[in-house]
Amino acid sequence: MLKRTAFLLALLLLPISGVAQTPPADTIKLLINPAIIFDLPLLVALDKGYFAQQNVNVVPVIHNGSSQVVIPELARGDVDIATISPNPGFFNQFAQGFDAKLIASTVSGHKGWDPGVWLVVRQDDWDKKAIRNPRDLRGKKIDVATPGSEGWYLARHLMTDAALTPADMTFTARFSTAADWILSLRNVNDVQAVYEPTVTQVEQQHLGHRWISITDVDPGYEESFLAASAKLLKARPDVIRRFLIGYINGCKVIAQANGKWTPDLIRILNKFSGLSPDVIAAIPTPPYTGEYGRIHGASLEKIQRFWQTMGLVSTEQPIGTLADPSFIIAAQKAAGVSPR
Repeated sequence: MLKRTAFLLALLLLPISGVAQTPPADTIKLLINPAIIFDLPLLVALDKGYFAQQNVNVVPVIHNGSSQVVIPELARGDVDIATISPNPGFFNQFAQGFDAKLIASTVSGHKGWDPGVWLVVRQDDWDKKAIRNPRDLRGKKIDVATPGSEGWYLARHLMTDAALTPADMTFTARFSTAADWILSLRNVNDVQAVYEPTVTQVEQQHLGHRWISITDVDPGYEESFLAASAKLLKARPDVIRRFLIGYINGCKVIAQANGKWTPDLIRILNKFSGLSPDVIAAIPTPPYTGEYGRIHGASLEKIQRFWQTMGLVSTEQPIGTLADPSFIIAAQKAAGVSPR
C-alpha cells in the first residue's frame, strides 16, 4: 500500500516539477514606430513569435514622430530598447550623465534597395525641370523635417557638395510628420525630406518626385539602430542576446525575399501600420537587413564628427561609449548568420 501511494504521489508531482523547470518569460518594453519602414524586421519577429521562441515577452510601446524625442525615455530606463537614428540627441546624452548604448543596426544603405529617407521635389517644380541637380537649390525652399534628423544630414551633405549654404535658400526644419510632409509639398516647399512609406504615398498622389536619397550622398550610412537602456545593459545582458536572436530571425525573412515584397511581408506591415497593401506593394523594396544588425564603428564615428562640426554635438565620444557590438555578434553566432 505504501509503495502504491508513493508511486501515485510521484506521478502527481511530475507535471509540477516540469512546470517549475520552465522559467517565466523576460519582459522587454520596446519603443517602435510601425509607420516607419525601419521597424519592419521587429514587426516580422513579433508577428512570427521569434521573440517568444527565445522566452522574451516583447511589449511594444508605440510612438510617432522623430526618434530624437525618445532619447530621454530610453536614458531614464522608461523603456528597455528603442529604434533610434544616429542623431545628435543620442550622442549628447553621454554629456548629460546617461549611458544608453547601441546594440545593433536595423537598416543600412545598400545598392539596389530602397533607403528610408529621400529628398522629394514638389511635382510642379519637377515637371518644369526647375530642380535637377544640387545647384538648383539656390533660391528654393527646402525643409529637412527636424534639426539633426537624417533628412538634415542628407541635405547638408548635398549642399556642401554643391558649394551652397542655408543662406542660399530658405532652409527650415519644421515639417516632422507624414501629414506635415504632404502639406509641405502641396503648399509650402520646393523640396521636402520625406521618409518611407510616405515617399511612395506622395508619388502616388502626384505631389512630388523622389530625387536624391541618403545612400546617394553617403552609401555606407546606417540609417537606424537598436539602443538599450543602461539599466537593461547592466542587469539583463542575456535577455538582450536572446532578444537579438529573435530580431535576427526577423531580418532573415526580409533578406530571403531578396528585395521583393512578398505577400507575407505586405500582410505583416499592413497588420501593424494600417497602411494599405497597395501602398506597401508600391514601395520599391523592403529595407535592407542583410547586415543582420552589424554595427560599423567607422560610419558611426563619421556621423558623430559631422554633428560636432555642425555644432549639434558638444563632445565627441569614443566608439566604446556609443555602442556595444558584443551582443549582436553573440546573437549572430547563435542564429547562424554572417553579415553580407
